[in-house]
Amino acid sequence: MTSKTKIVVMSEEELGNLIERVVEKTLEKKGHFTRKWLTQKEACKYVGMSRQTLRTREIEGKITGYRDGQAVRYLIDELDNMIRGTS
Repeated sequence: MTSKTKIVVMSEEELGNLIERVVEKTLEKKGHFTRKWLTQKEACKYVGMSRQTLRTREIEGKITGYRDGQAVRYLIDELDNMIRGTS
């Protein structure tokens, strides 16, 4: 069986994303827990809610918004739990 060399062209961003995915998968296989944070905008898109609805879920205690100065961030695993109703 002959092995062929391939050259792949990609942007720096694509390379960075590829490296990030490989590292995350490697850590998962080794049993390490990685925490993925989303900005408020990313979280709204991820769960399909408006900012106000997401804020209401915070007030109801269904999700925690972690403040970093004025920015609010959410843990993706907590968003998943909220969606499943297990928060």
